Amino acid sequence: MLLVTADNLDKRPDLDFFEAPMLVGEVAALGPRLNDVRGLGSEAVSKLGRLASMTNDEVSSTVYELLVGTAALCGSGARSRC
Repeated sequence: MLLVTADNLDKRPDLDFFEAPMLVGEVAALGPRLNDVRGLGSEAVSKLGRLASMTNDEVSSTVYELLVGTAALCGSGARSRC
């Protein structure tokens, strides 16, 4: 996801335009939950910090993990607004 964004900004001719639409959805979903990642613990915060150095597959699965974790916080009432 992040690598696709960098490829687009660099105007690389080998940009995979089929992966680019996934970027919008993942960023839109994770963005509002960034503050909640701290509530998941240090491992989640560390993974969030490493996103830029991960492969596309690792980024997608890590974003999914973070979204599931923050949704669980919401469902448990640990988060004040969902």
